[in-house]
Amino acid sequence: MNREDSVTDEGAWFSVGEANAVLVEVRPIVERMTALAEDVCLRKERLVELNRGARERHPLYRGEVAAMERSVEEDMLRLQEYVREIVGLGAEVKNIREGVLDFPARLEGRRIWLCWRLGEPEILFWHERDAGFAGRRSVSELPECS
Repeated sequence: MNREDSVTDEGAWFSVGEANAVLVEVRPIVERMTALAEDVCLRKERLVELNRGARERHPLYRGEVAAMERSVEEDMLRLQEYVREIVGLGAEVKNIREGVLDFPARLEGRRIWLCWRLGEPEILFWHERDAGFAGRRSVSELPECS
């Protein structure tokens, strides 16, 4: 089931204050997630380089590359766990490497997203459902979300 269509109960909608309160739990998870995502990305790039010309390598070297590939796979699973933790707290991960999250909210009966990115002290922005990160607007424009 698409989570977008499943958020209907009152507990699933956030006010700005409620989303800010959840950031206390979310922020350390996002910090770990973004650091790991950056590391995984760098290792994947390195593996692509190493796997060029892999046929000429010594068998022991191939073993090291295989171990590195397994390590990347394990860390990809850990990234999925971080995403599940965040979703379990009610947010949606929009960008793993940059730590961009959206919290579902309502404004005048329609769904909007309260937007946060790692490094921001609190929820400062919101956007319409289809506007995305580029369409962020200041939460100071909002009446309190219900």
